[in-house]
Amino acid sequence: MPSHDLPPHTAVYSYFAAWPDDGTDQTIHDLLRCQVREKAGRREDPAAVVSDTRAVHASVGAPATTTGSDAGKKSRAASGASPSTWPDW
Repeated sequence: MPSHDLPPHTAVYSYFAAWPDDGTDQTIHDLLRCQVREKAGRREDPAAVVSDTRAVHASVGAPATTTGSDAGKKSRAASGASPSTWPDW
């Protein structure tokens, strides 16, 4: 049974439902993440980002001498390890 010293649930929910509109939910999430990381002995903000991609596409205006090339690819991108370049064991 809910406590009688709290406001009506409709009033509480109306505030909660408005949080995404003004960014309050993201602010709370960010603050809690920082507190959890700090308590775990880690920096508040992550220092590294993991990117899960096979190729990094070069800018259209980037010189070809700085981007490298792979004759098997249809786009200008940095080469990554692909099954065709793995050694045959």
